[in-house]
Amino acid sequence: MAEHTAHKKTAESTAHTKEKALEASGKEEREEKHGEHRSAEHKKAKKRAASKRFPVGGLILMLLLIAVILAAGYFGMTYYEQYQALKTEYDASLAAAEAELSAAETEYAEADPDSAAHSAERAQLTEEMIAAAKAEIESLRDKTAETDEAIREAEARIAELEGVEDYDYYRAIYDEYVEGRAYVEDLLSGN
Repeated sequence: MAEHTAHKKTAESTAHTKEKALEASGKEEREEKHGEHRSAEHKKAKKRAASKRFPVGGLILMLLLIAVILAAGYFGMTYYEQYQALKTEYDASLAAAEAELSAAETEYAEADPDSAAHSAERAQLTEEMIAAAKAEIESLRDKTAETDEAIREAEARIAELEGVEDYDYYRAIYDEYVEGRAYVEDLLSGN
């Protein structure tokens, strides 16, 4: 009987254990169902809390964008100022170079022998030299005519005086006149 009692006790304890196990499993199932229900509520509560909570990530992104825009504005202004300074310097250099070019062109025009001013000056000087040469030629012709007249007078005088004494004296004077005439002719010919 002791066996039977032990068996009975074992059977009862097994049954009891099974009941406890069933109760525990029922509790677990209920707790799981309740836990699922709780976790769904918990998730909903988290979502509500998250939606009510301030968006820190958006704030950081917004501040980062503002910083980028401010930096771009600062560097843009800096580069614009540098651009304006370089443009002003370039314009000043360009104006100075154009002034130098104009001055050099003026100097070249003055020094160029084929320029209009020099051609006009050469033409004027040539005309003046031709006029002076013509005046000198006329003067020499007049002198030649005077000299020729003087020679003719001297020859006539010599012819008169050939018969007179001191012919040699007069002949020497005549030879001097001939030499003077040759000298004047050489001047006229340009030798």
